[in-house]
Amino acid sequence: MVNTLLVIDDGENMEALLGRAAQLYMPDLKIIGAKTGAEGLGKARAAQPQAVVLDVKLPDVDGFEVCRQLRADPLTKNACIIMISGVAREPSDVVKGERAGADDYIFKPFNITDLLTRLEKLLKR
Repeated sequence: MVNTLLVIDDGENMEALLGRAAQLYMPDLKIIGAKTGAEGLGKARAAQPQAVVLDVKLPDVDGFEVCRQLRADPLTKNACIIMISGVAREPSDVVKGERAGADDYIFKPFNITDLLTRLEKLLKR
């Protein structure tokens, strides 16, 4: 079965990095990307991905709000959401992510194999 992963991150390399790694570790994973929260929410409604990797710091809205909106939308509420952040690195940020509806929270820089392992576990549930 092909799963779709939506990567919402304004960084230049995140979508490409996950795409290359997924080809090796999860070849049945289709990856689509978005650079802003608004673009990500639109693509999520259209594609209805099984999983979302969501950066906390986005140019238009923070990832916590995007996560809340994904959980509130009947078309995206069941997607697995992994939040990632290089700036929101306190335990309180992890709790904020969980309260917004994230399934997992990872700090940048991260190990790509660890991220894919976590993603795979979430997709199996």
